[in-house]
Amino acid sequence: MRARGAFRRLARRAPGHTSRCWLYRLGGVKTGKGVSIAKGVGLGSGVRIGQNARIGPEVTIGNAAVIGKGVEIRKGALIGPRAVIGEGAIIGENARVQDCSIGGHSLIEIGVIFTGSGDNWITIGEHCYLGIYAVLDGSGGLEIGDFVHVAGPSVGIWTHTSVYECLGGDGSEDRSKKVAARVRIESNVWVGGNTTIYPGVTVGHHAVILPNSAVDKDVASFSMVGGVPAKLKRLVEMGDEGARFAKAPTVDMVM
Repeated sequence: MRARGAFRRLARRAPGHTSRCWLYRLGGVKTGKGVSIAKGVGLGSGVRIGQNARIGPEVTIGNAAVIGKGVEIRKGALIGPRAVIGEGAIIGENARVQDCSIGGHSLIEIGVIFTGSGDNWITIGEHCYLGIYAVLDGSGGLEIGDFVHVAGPSVGIWTHTSVYECLGGDGSEDRSKKVAARVRIESNVWVGGNTTIYPGVTVGHHAVILPNSAVDKDVASFSMVGGVPAKLKRLVEMGDEGARFAKAPTVDMVM
């Protein structure tokens, strides 16, 4: 094991692409054909990289991570241990993704941060888009379906809150009052920029969340919501010619 670690450290500084890949393989990294690994990349033990993947400079990939075929990981990104990145996905510059599974052909933009603690996981489906500087909290578990678009900048999806610890004057080491609850966003959902989604919320499929919203209750499928707190604005109707937005009843958000 020590010898393999030494080979990976040597690979990080190796000047030539061929020598880097050779040293990484000696260090226990499995790489497919056509893989490109830039100088300064740090790869952990047991990493697997699919064919034609491109790993940019100063990227760090943790132990036992799986990088799919044709994935592109851009400069300075960090991929946590055991993360799974699906075929054709793109991880943007300086993004930090951990404790997660990301579906094929999804795009994670610059500066996106996955955060959280504990044994829970962030699961993202295929063909998703996460806009710049979004923060996804996996503390309570976060599930995102396919074709979900999160606009930038600065959407926060939170699965825990420390409000009770704060109000109670508890020390940072006392987590007994921490509240965590799973967030679920179903497929074909659009989330506008600068939106916050609170712990325990479920967003139904084919829903639209307008920019600058605070979502603290479940959002029904085929609905458009917005505001602080978010309320029902319109209904989403799907037809042969695509989506249209119909006038909604003047009631609070449909549960």
